[in-house]
Amino acid sequence: MNSYLYFFYALPFGFFLLLLFFSFSEKQIRWLTNFILLPSFFTNFSLLYIFINQPKAYLSQALFTIELGHHHFGFSLFIDELSLILLFLTSFLALVVTKLSHTYLHRDLGYQRFYRTIYLFVSGLFLLSLAGNLDMFFAGWELVGFSSFLLIAYYRDRTRPVKNAFRIYSIYRFSDIGLLLSAILGHILTQNADHFEVLASGQSLLSPDHDVVWLTVMGLFILLAAVGKSGQFPFINWPARAMEGPTPSSAIFYGALSIHCGVVLLLRTYEIWHDSTLVVSLVAMIGLISFLLATLIGLVQSNIKGKMAYATVAQIGLMFIEVALGLHTLVYFHIVGHSLLRCYQILISPSVVVDSVKRLNQPSVLVKPNWVILFLPRKILASLYCFAFQEAFLSNSERGLFVFSFLKWKLFFRKLIGLRSVLFFLLCFAILNLFVLNLPINLFLAYVFAILDVSLSAHCLLSLKHPKIIWRNLFFAQMAFILSIYLIDFQGHLGILLYLFTIIPCWLLGYFVLKDLESPNMKIYNGFYVLKPMKAHLMFIVFIGFSGLPFTTVFWAEDILLGEIFLVEPIILILTTVSLMLNGLIAARILAKVFWGFPTQSEF
Repeated sequence: MNSYLYFFYALPFGFFLLLLFFSFSEKQIRWLTNFILLPSFFTNFSLLYIFINQPKAYLSQALFTIELGHHHFGFSLFIDELSLILLFLTSFLALVVTKLSHTYLHRDLGYQRFYRTIYLFVSGLFLLSLAGNLDMFFAGWELVGFSSFLLIAYYRDRTRPVKNAFRIYSIYRFSDIGLLLSAILGHILTQNADHFEVLASGQSLLSPDHDVVWLTVMGLFILLAAVGKSGQFPFINWPARAMEGPTPSSAIFYGALSIHCGVVLLLRTYEIWHDSTLVVSLVAMIGLISFLLATLIGLVQSNIKGKMAYATVAQIGLMFIEVALGLHTLVYFHIVGHSLLRCYQILISPSVVVDSVKRLNQPSVLVKPNWVILFLPRKILASLYCFAFQEAFLSNSERGLFVFSFLKWKLFFRKLIGLRSVLFFLLCFAILNLFVLNLPINLFLAYVFAILDVSLSAHCLLSLKHPKIIWRNLFFAQMAFILSIYLIDFQGHLGILLYLFTIIPCWLLGYFVLKDLESPNMKIYNGFYVLKPMKAHLMFIVFIGFSGLPFTTVFWAEDILLGEIFLVEPIILILTTVSLMLNGLIAARILAKVFWGFPTQSEF
């Protein structure tokens, strides 16, 4: 297999870097779009020819391996039927969407920013499609989520898109915990980092020293990631809110490609969890609940993009059921048909609205009643309508995590997470350790610092104080995080150094940006990017560092640090993983609240 073919899949990322550092006219971007996407589109046919003439059911190629202490990160490529499907869909739909966007965004102020983000998204999908292991898959997964956040918040002069972008990014960060922990567990369970080739060849992923139960645990982590990324229960409300971005990005993200990433993850790791009755049952059950709720909610939507968003969630729910039943070929056809149809529907949605209004004004057009109305009693219909209109009560909470709207968890945690309450909890823990647990002093201190880390990070996320004070508290949270890891494993110097290599410069840069701001109100979106565009750009760089994207050392340090304590101290593992998730949310909240949006009253 010729390695130079894969160079064409790296072209979108190269173009992303060009658009990041240089300015281009609309005409130049239009010309470069053809040059960037057409080679990758025709490369797919070369891979298809090689794949057909290959005796195996898959193609694999090891590139190189990075040794970091006793950790190794393998970079390998893996191509099977699913990879080819994703590559064809990504190349073709990206070409269609970018072509349409030349007209749709003509003379828009964010024209180049839109194309920069689209090509970052395409790069992430190419990486995800060609990944030979969970580490590379996670890298592409992160790029897709990051670009999704940026495109939902594309209209930064309005509050609603920025607010919805932050909410959806919160769900992404929560679901990323599952994929991060499953990738780390994959390192621990097998000496071979090329997980997908091992699974495709029918070999066992487990080394003889580990129990089969770990595969169920890994399957649950994978399911957590898939549910959040694909908008399944209990996160079915976020795809409708993601439609705040431009119509072309909504079409390729939440109608065609990004929304299917959770299904792709389940298919790619099917051999890991398919023997676990618990995981298979959960996949099917979540898919069924999502299908029923999304179908019901979609019937009462008053806007076409919201209706299509819930229709997409319903179809993804069916795909979850098909994956649980092992109907992989059916899922492949389902993904292709649904992606093409939904992308087309969203792209033409403005024209459909205009056409529908014209047709309704014609007296010869009759509106047919829905079949549900003909069979159900009026009282049940009224109850179902209220239930669906309230989006199954999942959207009444600000993150879609709780069913009942009266659970004002923010207000509760703002009162709970304070210096006095944390000190009281630590005192109780010290007494418990003295009389019951009898932990060694280094392990006891590791727990103390881990609790301080999570408490300070949660306080930073919910605080309404000046951003400079929040940023200062974040520094103490980071120091507590490092000390908790260090006290567990005194040999983890490499991971700590890699982590600090990005975090310290980013924190210093963030403090420089925030220290002289004129007392922004954290209850509203201040929109300082208009008055201080340079500081907004610098804070965006800080956000990238704290989010742990693949081109930062934090991404690799997380794998090393959490891998050190995965089987040693699972409670501290949970605390530190939550802390890493909160880091990106804190930086995103400050960026969104201080620099984006418009100064109107907000509930967060």
